[in-house]
Amino acid sequence: MKTILTSSFLLFIFSAVFAQTPGSFAIAPPSGNSPFDPNGDGYVTLTGNPFTTNEYSEFEIGWKALPVLTPEGSGDQRIGPNCGKLDVASDPSNQAAAAYAYFDNVDGISGNSNDLLMFRLRGSKESLSGNLGISVLIDTDLKLGFSGPNADPNAIPGNPGFELEIRVRTNGGPSVSIYNVDGSLSGTLVATYPLSTNYAQAYSFFGSATCTGNPVFHDFYVQLSDLGIGPAQQFRISIGTTNAGGTALNGGAADFAGVNDMIFRNQDDLFIALINGQTPATPGDLGPGSHGFPVELVQFEAVAAKSEVKLTWVTASELNNDYFTVERSLDGIDFQPVIQVDGAGTSLSVRSYETVDHAPFNGISYYRLRQTDFDGKFTFSSLVEVNLGETSRIVLQAWPNPSAGKFNLEISGLNDDTAELLVLNPGGQVVFQENLTTLQSQSQIALDLSGNPAGIYFLRIRKGNTHSSLRLVVN
Repeated sequence: MKTILTSSFLLFIFSAVFAQTPGSFAIAPPSGNSPFDPNGDGYVTLTGNPFTTNEYSEFEIGWKALPVLTPEGSGDQRIGPNCGKLDVASDPSNQAAAAYAYFDNVDGISGNSNDLLMFRLRGSKESLSGNLGISVLIDTDLKLGFSGPNADPNAIPGNPGFELEIRVRTNGGPSVSIYNVDGSLSGTLVATYPLSTNYAQAYSFFGSATCTGNPVFHDFYVQLSDLGIGPAQQFRISIGTTNAGGTALNGGAADFAGVNDMIFRNQDDLFIALINGQTPATPGDLGPGSHGFPVELVQFEAVAAKSEVKLTWVTASELNNDYFTVERSLDGIDFQPVIQVDGAGTSLSVRSYETVDHAPFNGISYYRLRQTDFDGKFTFSSLVEVNLGETSRIVLQAWPNPSAGKFNLEISGLNDDTAELLVLNPGGQVVFQENLTTLQSQSQIALDLSGNPAGIYFLRIRKGNTHSSLRLVVN
């Protein structure tokens, strides 16, 4: 996936990259009243003119950006050449968004065949011929993964819990199709639509600094009723490219939006991290006059400053956000509220928050955010660790770190005591637990986390009121 230039380089982009007009169609929809071009002027811009400075604010349709998990890597596609048509590109002016969704309630009546769920994916290079595939993976039961309280009972290797997949195929039977993939790697066909009516391609505004050719938007839609999703049903989605229009499951994905694909050892781990980092949305959240996906937390940090802990966080957008509660814990399991900070209600702009814990725990402790909506619903952030002074005599080492999941541990400083060893995931859930004797602590201990998704984990040793912690990275 490409990191792309800002509008200050507009003149360079036009002369060196674009041979076409940004905002015009590369593959036009049928003439007349098309969902891709409601006013029929031949542009995907609100003004009916080329993009000028900012794609997102100039979209003709009220696209909602999908949340971004990590910054994009250069050349992170698993299939196809760098800068090719399978390489997804992001927008630096809008939180690095690369994919969008929109609920088009054409006639204003919910629940009929005129309800459309539309998608947009930005690609590094136009694809006017040949094989191109796009996949939208949809989680409708809000369960994903192989372990933990939200594991999907139908998860299998290659499909960690998606129920539906939309596949776009541009060659060899071109079509936009819906498949039921619950507990399956291939799926059963539910509905199919002609590519000529349900797909369009338009030239985007931003161009890659390192790629030549014309970057484009891939726009497509399906009927909401064919998905079996009601206007108020929550779901989570991820969008990316595939080779030749096949499934993204079982290793078939090329490049998925909103994440650096290559930091994950396999695609199941990628999908689990991408979806579990997304707040569920309803079609109504993506429709006209709505503000897209609920509170999107892009950063949360805790930093020790003398005898206090400074806490900062940033949201990319907020929907019906009443307030945040900062919570702290000594063990990463039992949390207590510390400070409450008012939210912004509903906001489309980036907002920064800052507060201070004036009476933090000594030694290592953990913080998290609890975000509460006006209707009382709440979600938690990942944990962050802070060390306010070294109070532990326990010395903890692990190697190799990072690893594929297998670590060697060495512990000293327990004396004649026993201790408890815990491993926590970023959500604070215990994924490993064992009581250690003094004899064990004097030798190497093998720890195997290879059955867990890639990411950051917290290894903690607790002996009475003394504890020590170490961060582990599974890649």
